[in-house]
Amino acid sequence: MAYSSPSIEMVRCMVGQGMGFSVLVTRPCTDVTYDGQHVKQVEIIDDMAASTLVMAYLRNNEPTRPTRLFMDYCRTFELMPEALEKD
Repeated sequence: MAYSSPSIEMVRCMVGQGMGFSVLVTRPCTDVTYDGQHVKQVEIIDDMAASTLVMAYLRNNEPTRPTRLFMDYCRTFELMPEALEKD
């Protein structure tokens, strides 16, 4: 790794200027960078282990209603990719 940045757009601009490539977990809406360069998005298709989402709070600090609603909402999703469920 030669560079790192907390800004996805900075990374995209650097790639657009020919400074290398990057693997991002966010898919931008456009292939044009802020400085007008074009970049190519390539989908990586691999069997990947599922990500884990952990929600925690202190025992003496009950979550607020909005937090509980968000936690309930998250529980409605099946986070395991189908390919890994078959094992």
